[in-house]
Amino acid sequence: IDYVSASFDTTSLRAPLHFARKASIARFIRAHVPNALHKLGKPQIAFMKQYHHGVSFSNGITLFWGGGQTYLLQLSGTACAILSRANQIDEFLTSIQANKRFIRFTRFDLARDFIGVTVPQIMETHKPKDRITTRNRRKESTGHTEYIGHRSSNKFTRVYEYYEPHPRAGSTRIEIQINKRQAGKMIDKYFEVGAHKLFDMAANTIFDVPLGDGDKLKLETDNTRENGNTLMWLHKQVAPAVKKLLAANEISKIELLELFGMFDDVDNS
Repeated sequence: IDYVSASFDTTSLRAPLHFARKASIARFIRAHVPNALHKLGKPQIAFMKQYHHGVSFSNGITLFWGGGQTYLLQLSGTACAILSRANQIDEFLTSIQANKRFIRFTRFDLARDFIGVTVPQIMETHKPKDRITTRNRRKESTGHTEYIGHRSSNKFTRVYEYYEPHPRAGSTRIEIQINKRQAGKMIDKYFEVGAHKLFDMAANTIFDVPLGDGDKLKLETDNTRENGNTLMWLHKQVAPAVKKLLAANEISKIELLELFGMFDDVDNS
C-alpha cells in the first residue's frame, strides 16, 4: 500500500474543528491515525485548489480544510511505510471503514517493484489493454516514466524506473492509483484477499498479459499479512480500533453490530 486519502464530512462530525492553531490540527490528525504517526515532524504549507488551507508534515501526512464541507486527510508513501513497519496499516483502514457515515476513502494506491527489468520491457511484454487509450511518456536523464489512463479517472497507473546513480536504479516500479468511490471498494477487497493478490487483480485489468507470467519477473513484495493468521489480525488490528471508536462514542454497540451485518439473519416478522 503506497498512498491513502480520506474525506471527512464536517456536517456529520459530532464536533467539527476549526484549525486556527497547530494544536488543533495535531489533535484532529492524532484522533484519526494510529500512534506510529503521532510524531508529525516539521510542517509546511500545502496547496489544493478545492481547499483554502493545507499543511503537510515530514512524516507523510497532509491535511486540507476550508472552502467546503469536508476535510481531506492524505497519507503518502512515507506515512504508509511507517504504518506498515509498525503493523498498523490495517488499524488505520479499519477505523476509517467503521466510520463510513462521515468518512469515505477518495484514493488508494498499490505499488510493486520489479527487479532487473526496464519500463519498455514491461510495456512490451505485458501490453496495456487496448481500451486504455490515454498513454503518456516522460523520459529524462534521471529516469523513464509511462502513464496509463487519466488522472481524473477511477484508475490511473504509473510505470517508472530510475537510472544510475539513484539508489533504486535497476528496478521498475508499478503504481496503481484507485480514485473516487472505487477506492473504498478496493479497500474492502484488500481485507478479503490481501495486498499482494489485490495488486495482481488490479494489474490484470490494466495489462493483457498478467504480471509475473511470461518472463517470470522477480517481485519485491511482503506476503506477511496475506499468510498471517486471521484471528491474530482481528485481535491486534481490528479490536483496538473498534474499542477506540466505542470509547470516543463515535459509534454505538448496536451500530457496530449492524455494520458487520450481525442482524442480517434475524427474523423481525
